[in-house]
Amino acid sequence: MRALAMAGVAVVTLLLLACEDDRPTPAPGWSVVAAELDEALLSVTGTAASDVWAVGADQGAGPLVLHYDGAAWSRIPTGHRGHLWWAHALAPDDVFVGGASGAILRWDGQAFARMDTPGLGRQTVFGIWGSAPDRVYAVGSFAGRAGFIWRWDGARWRELEVPRDVPLAPNGDWPGFFKVWGDDGGRVWVVGARGLVLRSDDGEAFEVVESGVDSALFTVAGEGAEVVMVGGTSNCTLLEGRDGALVDRTPERMPLLQGVALAGGQAWASGAQ
Repeated sequence: MRALAMAGVAVVTLLLLACEDDRPTPAPGWSVVAAELDEALLSVTGTAASDVWAVGADQGAGPLVLHYDGAAWSRIPTGHRGHLWWAHALAPDDVFVGGASGAILRWDGQAFARMDTPGLGRQTVFGIWGSAPDRVYAVGSFAGRAGFIWRWDGARWRELEVPRDVPLAPNGDWPGFFKVWGDDGGRVWVVGARGLVLRSDDGEAFEVVESGVDSALFTVAGEGAEVVMVGGTSNCTLLEGRDGALVDRTPERMPLLQGVALAGGQAWASGAQ
């Protein structure tokens, strides 16, 4: 299951309902599985229909972390304080979550433990993606600017160099980074504020890719060699990419989009009305 961002007080899950052989299969539909939560949920990820994670805000008692085992949702303590903005599951016993204070927590099947990360703990981790336990990336920013890219190699997190030609704000700051995703061929994409798109073909050295837009790009996801980026301000921005080139596919009169996921040849996007 691909990660799909949501913000709000409800968790919404697409239920693919199956009936007995002698009954017609109803069409897929949406169902609210949790509502009126005290905290906002900001990210959902999982490895199967019986292994789903949702993480979010901290209202003072620790961040909201929920796990679905196929039958019920349960709250999982982290021993951590601060909002969690993103989650990425590699396996049922290997889940990375990141958020405020430069924190990245890792689930080992029994408990969460905070990992040692670069910096002084003043950054916010907004996005995490990985393809293997020794190939995980995290991106974020400091106070909405000064974006960073970290890579986990199985032993430690280290900071990768940001290209010198990233688009700068009028005051000279480089933009914050929001999300990261990689394709099956080893290419890694990063998106951020001011229409920022970065690409690495080797997973180490990143270069700026001209996006043709100056609005924030909040999320990037894909399937195979296809990649989709969404964002916007008052209206949405939607870019599609294949073979390293980006094409603007923004629909007319579409509201802001904040999340996107691809699977089985289909794409789903979510946002604000």
